[in-house]
Amino acid sequence: MKIRFDSPRTSPEDDNGTRVQYAPAKRQAFKLRWYLLLLLAASPFLYAAWIALANWWTIEAPGYIVLPVHSITAPQNAVVENLNLADNAVIRAGQPLLQLRSPELDSQIKALQTILQQSQDSPPPSAARSDNRVARSYAEQLVASYRKLFAQGAATRAELNEAEARLAASQPPAPARLPPDNTAYNQKIQQQAQLQALLEQQRALQLKAPVSGRVQGVFTHSGLPVQQGQKLLTLQEDQPLKIVALLPAHYNRYASASQQATVILPDGRKLAAQVLFNGIETEQVPEVLRALGSDKQGIVLQLKTLQEVPAGLRLNNLPVRVVFKRGGLS
Repeated sequence: MKIRFDSPRTSPEDDNGTRVQYAPAKRQAFKLRWYLLLLLAASPFLYAAWIALANWWTIEAPGYIVLPVHSITAPQNAVVENLNLADNAVIRAGQPLLQLRSPELDSQIKALQTILQQSQDSPPPSAARSDNRVARSYAEQLVASYRKLFAQGAATRAELNEAEARLAASQPPAPARLPPDNTAYNQKIQQQAQLQALLEQQRALQLKAPVSGRVQGVFTHSGLPVQQGQKLLTLQEDQPLKIVALLPAHYNRYASASQQATVILPDGRKLAAQVLFNGIETEQVPEVLRALGSDKQGIVLQLKTLQEVPAGLRLNNLPVRVVFKRGGLS
């Protein structure tokens, strides 16, 4: 009897004459899964290495945008009569911003105008004196005529007496006249000057834009009473903005004029920038930079952006980051 220890070779896809379909091998997928797990486990170390490399390659300084902001305040107690401005409205220099009205000021102006009109309607003392002289001259001529007629018998004694009585009535009082009194005249001059001053105050209640720019904030509305000195709105001047940054003192070689830098805005946008003039080392950190967390001594820089800043980000004191490339000295 023959015993065979090796079975005849058959196809693994053939089972007693039946074809069996097998799925393809998955060894490659298992390898990729392991690689992914290793990468995930090593990601904190890779991230730390990337941050260390980035910090070594670049120098970052906190900064903020500087744009002149003008506050428009009420010149006196008044009521907002007309206001048609909204936040971010673009305005030009000299454009009316809002109209105020002061009922008390209006009453004072009306009272003074009435007084001056009444004094203008009444004849001045000089005119009255002139009328008296004319009347007296006429009475003297009349008496002279009647005396001549009476001597000729053409006039009666009664007519002559009446003419003499008129002449006596036109004569000035017997006591010596006092020097002319200028009190009324001086008072009128003072009232006119006071009226002009009140009219100037009234014209000042129409507030106009001192510069061209954009309305940053409106703090009142029509019909609302306001107090003298109260802030009504703020106006951001339309001019090239500047960036103020605080560079660590040991990087002073980057604080020279025309040094190139990159400004990173809060939304992540990057703008090319340039240092305006040599930085100034200071021990007193600007308040805005202290608010950003920089309380160390440093070099204060002023930069200008070489690209246009989007209108929505042209905001005074907006925090930004200023980045210098290590070794990138201009």
